[in-house]
Amino acid sequence: VHADSPYVAFSDASRGSKITVMKHRYLVGWEDYALPGFSDGAATSIAFTVDTDTGIPYAAYRDWENGYRLTVKKEEGGAWVNVGNPGFSAGGVEYASLVFENNILYAAYMDAANGNRLTVEKYEAGSWAAVGGRGVSAGTAEYVSLAVRNGVISAAFKDGANGGRAVVMKYDGASWNLFAIVSDGEASYVKLFIDPLTGKPYVSFKDATAGGKATVAYYEGAY
Repeated sequence: VHADSPYVAFSDASRGSKITVMKHRYLVGWEDYALPGFSDGAATSIAFTVDTDTGIPYAAYRDWENGYRLTVKKEEGGAWVNVGNPGFSAGGVEYASLVFENNILYAAYMDAANGNRLTVEKYEAGSWAAVGGRGVSAGTAEYVSLAVRNGVISAAFKDGANGGRAVVMKYDGASWNLFAIVSDGEASYVKLFIDPLTGKPYVSFKDATAGGKATVAYYEGAY
C-alpha cells in the first residue's frame, strides 16, 4: 500500500503466467498498473514493494526466461524497466522478498546455486551485490522474509538447519548471525515485520505445533 492505494502483483494465467501489477483506485476499483504481463516469460515467486518517498513500485520474480534466476523491474514512464541485469542471481531462486529502505533496494531469496541457502543482495551504483556473501544460512532457507530498518538488515525463514523452525538472522555489518529461533517446531509461510516506531520485530508463521494454525511471536529485548 502507498498513499492509501493498494497494489497487487501476481502471476497472470490469462497472460501466459507473466507478471501483472494492479492498483486499486477509489470509486473505480482494480485496474492494470502500467503494462500488464510485462515479464519476458512466466514469473513466479513474486515479491513487490513501493518506494514510499517517490511512489515508484518495484517487482521481483523468478524469471523463467532467464534460467529461473531473479529479475527485478520498476515502473518508469508507464513501462516496466530492469533494475540491473535481468536474471542477476547466480542460480535459480525461490521465496523472493523485496524491500526499499533509505534509497536502497534489497532483495533476498533461497539461492539454488548455493545449497538453497539464504542470499541477500542490495542494488547500488547500477548493480546488484551480495550482502555478507552468498548462501549465508547454515541450512536451506524457505519462506524468506526480509526486513530493513535504519540500515539494519534482518531475514526470517524456515531453517533447514534447525528442524524447519522459523528463525531470524541479522547482518552486523560484516557477517550474518543467527539472532533467534522463533518457533518451537516446524514453521511455514514465515513473515517478518519490524515496527517502524518501536523497532520491535514480529514474526508470523503457520505453526505445526499448533495444528497448522497461525502464530505471531515478538522479541521482548533490545533488537
